[in-house]
Amino acid sequence: MQLSRDISDTWLLAEVNASAGDESPHERTPRRIHFVYLTEAPSEFPLIYYIAVKSAIQQNADYEITLHCNEPPVGRYWSLLEGTVTLRLVPMPDKIFGRPVTRVEHRADILRLEILLEFGGIYLDLDTICLKPFGRFLHEKAVMGYENDVGLCNAVIVAPRNSEFLLTWYAGYVRFHNDQWNEFSVKLPLAIAKARPDLVDLAAKDVFFEPDYGPESLRRLFDEVGHFPNAHIFHLWNHVSKAHIAKISARDIFSRDSTYNLAARNVISAQRGLLLGDNPLEPLAAETAVLKTTFTNIYENSAWGKGSGNGSAPTATVEYRSFLENFISMNRVRSVIDIGCGDWQSSRYISFGDASYLGFDLVENLVTGNTAQFGGPHVEFRIMPNDPLQLPQAELLIMKDVLQHFSDEMILFYRDQIFPKYKYCLITNSFKAINYAHNVDIKSGMFRSLDLLVPPYNFRGSYVTESWNQWERIRTLLIANLV
Repeated sequence: MQLSRDISDTWLLAEVNASAGDESPHERTPRRIHFVYLTEAPSEFPLIYYIAVKSAIQQNADYEITLHCNEPPVGRYWSLLEGTVTLRLVPMPDKIFGRPVTRVEHRADILRLEILLEFGGIYLDLDTICLKPFGRFLHEKAVMGYENDVGLCNAVIVAPRNSEFLLTWYAGYVRFHNDQWNEFSVKLPLAIAKARPDLVDLAAKDVFFEPDYGPESLRRLFDEVGHFPNAHIFHLWNHVSKAHIAKISARDIFSRDSTYNLAARNVISAQRGLLLGDNPLEPLAAETAVLKTTFTNIYENSAWGKGSGNGSAPTATVEYRSFLENFISMNRVRSVIDIGCGDWQSSRYISFGDASYLGFDLVENLVTGNTAQFGGPHVEFRIMPNDPLQLPQAELLIMKDVLQHFSDEMILFYRDQIFPKYKYCLITNSFKAINYAHNVDIKSGMFRSLDLLVPPYNFRGSYVTESWNQWERIRTLLIANLV
């Protein structure tokens, strides 16, 4: 549907009624997320906007993300997003049904409705941060949330294409005037929802807009650490929280705990060094050195019993080895790299078929011994590079019992920087272990069990095989980066 902002009221109402029947009323909201960025002149894309977009990508990995703007964004934070977001240039609305629109905020209000009517999906303000996926809101009708008792806040709108609720809302702009702030953007959608509750689902306030914009709520968001278990996003309420937002920097996020900073830290932890202006590999190199010392001592002192321990014994890896062989064969995998190959006590029994194998480990004696005992024309072993970004390309990356010993920061670095380079990744870890912590941060070299599909990790993928031993459940996660 093409909307015109310069038409008569009579024509509009006829178009609304006709358009409402263009699509099946049972069509679900598409997996598309839209942001609007309007500016009077090219300007630096702010850090909080970068975090907003990146959090949406992380929480909704299979969604199409579009930034609709009148001027292309610039700056270091935008450069970190290029290639992951679709950029769509749009004219800035300056009138609606012949009525002038002077405030940039009102222009953005209009544009978001037109975008959702044309494409459907999820609209998010750039002063939000996503905490959970949006899948539960992809209904047959629109979804909005309460802004206190004032109305419905349009910082989050979920709607299918040509939503009747949005069409009715847009039609209300025939009465638009500039001498108001939120009459059409907040109060009008609530009035429509009360008149036509069949057109919209209203989320509880604590789902989208808690904390709110009251002074005490803003302190809970920016200065204190609060607990908001039902929140799917935090909204920063940019127009009333400028003093708080002015204090936010990458260094502040990593050095000071607050509700927002902790959420933002989870989003950008893998880019810590880059964002702080430090050597981006320096923290990683320090943790890698700790891991190398830790695992060299483990193997030299037989701390886990024989070599890599009972979890790597042939009897403990039957299901895993069978699945891996079948996966390589069925997907015609031609090259494999193995990060943390260990002493190969069970890998020696895996048939890699026609695929070449390259195993990496931090422990030099393991690499030397494996090369002497198992190396061949299609099997090679190397010392793990200090910079994981220098790992060679392959069709399949496997990591078994490795991430469970990494800090959260290292896990998120691999999630964002390493795993996307490979067509397939099979990541195996302890999923639940008796008498050990679960999904908590650790110092690299320690141990805890992991569920990589839930916060704070939020991996994209699915578990494909599971096994048990006497003290833990082990799962393998498949990540498929297929174009």
